[in-house]
Amino acid sequence: MNILLINHYAGSVEMGMEFRPYYFAREWCKMGHHVDIIAADYSHLRIKNPKVSKDFQSEEIDKITGLTLGADDYITKPFNLLELKARVRALLRRSGAAEQKKAEAVLTAGHIRLDAAARAAWRDGAPVELTAKEFDLMELLLRNPGRVYSRENLLNVVWGYEYIGDYRTVDVHVRRLREKLELDPASPEFIRTKWGVGYYLAKL
Repeated sequence: MNILLINHYAGSVEMGMEFRPYYFAREWCKMGHHVDIIAADYSHLRIKNPKVSKDFQSEEIDKITGLTLGADDYITKPFNLLELKARVRALLRRSGAAEQKKAEAVLTAGHIRLDAAARAAWRDGAPVELTAKEFDLMELLLRNPGRVYSRENLLNVVWGYEYIGDYRTVDVHVRRLREKLELDPASPEFIRTKWGVGYYLAKL
């Protein structure tokens, strides 16, 4: 693991210089150096998204300021190196869990892509506008490929048990999803019909 430590020049504030650790880090990386962690004396120690603030002051106001600036953790100097390593590992674990959760929010099937967190959809790379129920229906199918849902199942899961409506509502939404997401709606590749049963997302 490569750590870039950027120290703040004490006289720079008096000289009116702005301390920009990420600018220096970017320039350092442009020179061909690989950096995993950026540690600044009073800004942030950054590991992808998580940040650890490392400051020379220990007063409560400094801790609050560091955390307000975006830090996920705070360590006062002097600190134990083993403690710093433990905190970094903890942030990496949380970051990994967050990245995994984010990855699980993106669902794909061939040319069809859904971002469950952003409620966005794409067909072959082009954004597609889906209604709320269309999105919910497609997300359900994408999360359960190969599973056949009857129209009654889909009404209960997507629309809710209290919904009073015709099963043809499901047919209409499936037809619209095919028109919006399938490359050939007349011969759908993914949103398939199980005749006499219901609908499912094909495993390819």
